[in-house]
Amino acid sequence: MESDTTKTQQSELAYSRPFAGTPKHYFWVSVAASLYLSMGIYLFYALVRYYFAGDGDVFTWQVFRYALLCFLLYTAFSYRTMMKYDGAYADPDKWVEKEVTVKLLEPKEHRRFG
Repeated sequence: MESDTTKTQQSELAYSRPFAGTPKHYFWVSVAASLYLSMGIYLFYALVRYYFAGDGDVFTWQVFRYALLCFLLYTAFSYRTMMKYDGAYADPDKWVEKEVTVKLLEPKEHRRFG
């Protein structure tokens, strides 16, 4: 019979996937995610303002430019973050394993009272 820790370790390994891909793939993932977020937020805001407040000015180019600005900023930020997690933009000094010498304490004898 397997213990709970063995089952937990196996299930964690079964669902782990390496974070690896090409820069082109990361770019298109960031474009798709930012398009989904910026257009979704813009359309939700516009529909709420139009139906509940009766404001027809939300479908102008000025409001759409803010959504476009958010799209561009989020695309750049998410692409850079994905590339950083993949290691392409990571600082190489943080990944270098440095040798360290550690002095271990010697165990002392434990004496009971009395």
